[in-house]
Amino acid sequence: MEDVKRRVEIGYTMAVYGTRESIHEQMLKDIVSLLEENEALRLHDVVGRSEQLFCDCPQGKGVDIDEDGFPYCIDCQKNIAK
Repeated sequence: MEDVKRRVEIGYTMAVYGTRESIHEQMLKDIVSLLEENEALRLHDVVGRSEQLFCDCPQGKGVDIDEDGFPYCIDCQKNIAK
């Protein structure tokens, strides 16, 4: 992250990277890196929230998040209030 921040601050210049293709490759790598980091943080938040939720059904298989971002019981499929 700090490397990306430094590159953005000094700029992606041909003096540093030599060619436009090299600049584009580095920018693409930085974008992918930032997206992966963002995804990892987002997944951590979801896991952190779901670990605090539970269903009282006897199976107790756990909680997952549906397409709309709401937690539900994996076993009985009931929505779980936060």
